[in-house]
Amino acid sequence: MLARSRYVLYKSSKKWIERQNKRAQILFSLYPDIKTAHRLIQQLPGVYNNKLIAMTKLAH
Repeated sequence: MLARSRYVLYKSSKKWIERQNKRAQILFSLYPDIKTAHRLIQQLPGVYNNKLIAMTKLAH
C-alpha cells in the first residue's frame, strides 16, 4: 500500500484525481501518522509564502 501511494503523497491534495483520493483515504485510515505529516507538509508553503509569519517562525 505504501509503495503504491508514494505519488499521492508527493502531490498536493488539491491535484489528486478521484482514484488518488480514494487511495489516500485508505492509506490515511491505515496510517493516521502519515495523514498528519501530509497535512503539515501541505501547510508549510503557505507559512513561508507569508514573510511576516515566516520571520516570526524563524525567530522562535
